[in-house]
Amino acid sequence: MRVTRRRGEKVAGRGTAATVGAGWGAAAAVVADQEAALAVEEKERVVLCFPLRYLNSDDYEGGFERAEIDNVLSDIEFNFHAWAENFIVLVIGADDPISVDKLGRSFKSMRSEIALALAKTIFLGDMRHTLDKVEVPCTIIQVSNDFVAPVSVGRYMQSRIKGMATLEMIDSDGHFPQLTVPHKLLEILDRVMVSNKPCMVENVPSFHA
Repeated sequence: MRVTRRRGEKVAGRGTAATVGAGWGAAAAVVADQEAALAVEEKERVVLCFPLRYLNSDDYEGGFERAEIDNVLSDIEFNFHAWAENFIVLVIGADDPISVDKLGRSFKSMRSEIALALAKTIFLGDMRHTLDKVEVPCTIIQVSNDFVAPVSVGRYMQSRIKGMATLEMIDSDGHFPQLTVPHKLLEILDRVMVSNKPCMVENVPSFHA
């Protein structure tokens, strides 16, 4: 059965929804949230998290200067697999070989030309403007020592989200807590969901977000 409706029109009979997003997949969730009224009558929470912009600017600390991003893109273009091996160790740590191997196999399954195109979209992109449109309550989960997404990113998101936003810190290293400290991530998720609060998950593999 096809349901036809006007833009912005709610569909009767639908329940509430909680959205969990990470990395640039969360950016897509932010945009989709603007259309959520098309699919649900009420929205309980949106779970979002991503470096909105990697490049530093006068009023924003994304963690990288343009020359650093250019070097990353050059390395990906000329030897993607070598770059992936180094990058994965940086964001996970050499003391976790199981997670390094798991993420490495995922990264290396991409063709190098696709990886480069995706990297340009991610590292040169800017999704900061989407935050002003997020009205549902959010909890931002931020790793305290993240090479890719510094704490400034989480604080910026908290300050810019239009709805209520809470910042939760995980005392750990790395960019992928779901691999390196899943128990800490699950503790926060359990607490947030049980208390019927929203949740935003940060620092998930950027290339597969």
